[in-house]
Amino acid sequence: MTDDVFPADRLNRILVAVETIDESLGTLARKQQLTREEYKHDPDTQDIVERRFVKMTEAAIDIGEEILQALRPLVHEHYDFEEAGVGLGELDIGNGTDET
Repeated sequence: MTDDVFPADRLNRILVAVETIDESLGTLARKQQLTREEYKHDPDTQDIVERRFVKMTEAAIDIGEEILQALRPLVHEHYDFEEAGVGLGELDIGNGTDET
């Protein structure tokens, strides 16, 4: 893909989303060390874990939205989770197959 498809601002938003996912995975990995009982009795940790899953979901949507806007401009200004998944599927992106 060329720079005109993914201009700097679009690439930056994707990079920020990837960094958010990476940071969230690191936090979740650290929280994985807790026992189930420790987790169940620590509402602050529960909030942190839940928030990290929300942030990762939002970041994944942002990435999908940026890809869709680059490849299908002006279809939507913003996509929700389902629209992003369907749109990427229609473009055969992220389907889990490797056809290279």
